Amino acid sequence: MALTTLFEKHGIAPTPSLVAAYQRYNTSLWCQIEAGALTKDELFAKRFVTFFKEQLGQTVGPEVDQEYLGYLGTQHELMPGAMAMLKQAQRLGYQLGIITNGVAKVQKSWLSESGLVPLFSSVLVSETVGVEKPDPVIFERFFATSEVAPERSIMIGDGLPSTSLGRIRPTWRRSGTTRAGWRTPAGSPQP
Repeated sequence: MALTTLFEKHGIAPTPSLVAAYQRYNTSLWCQIEAGALTKDELFAKRFVTFFKEQLGQTVGPEVDQEYLGYLGTQHELMPGAMAMLKQAQRLGYQLGIITNGVAKVQKSWLSESGLVPLFSSVLVSETVGVEKPDPVIFERFFATSEVAPERSIMIGDGLPSTSLGRIRPTWRRSGTTRAGWRTPAGSPQP
C-alpha cells in the first residue's frame, strides 16, 4: 500500500488507527473536490502538509504528496473478483470504459501495472478535460469520444457522489461500490 510505504519511508509506524485517520481525511478532501469546493492542486498542496502537522506534529512540504503519488502509481490492488468480472463482461461483448478523477500519471501507470488496459476501449482522465466528475461535461466528453452509448451504459464507481448522474440524465443507470459491497442509490433505475 502506497500510504504504508510513505509512512515507513518517513519513519512513521503505519498503525491501523493512523491509516484510518488518513483515509477519513483524504476522503473528505476528495468529497470537497467533487463538490467544487477544492481543486486537485489545493489538495496536493495541503493533503500531507496538514495531515502530518495535525496527526503527527511534523512539518513536511507539499513534495511529500508527489512522493506518495509516485508510490501510488506502482502499487495496485484490485477488488476480489474484479478482473474476472471485467473479462466476463468483455467476453459477453460489453464495451468497457473508464472515467476517472484520478491523477493522469498515476492512472496511466496503475492501469498498465494492473493489467486492465486491454479490457477498456476508452479511458478518460478528468485532468485531460479540465473538469471533475460529477460535472456533466466529463460524461458528455466521454460519450462523444468513445464508442460507448449513454443509453446502454451502466456507471459503476467507488463513490456515489462522482457517479451520481440522475441530475444529468435520469435514464443512465449507475451504481457505487466500496470494499463492503455494491449499492445503488434509491430511486435510480436498476441495472
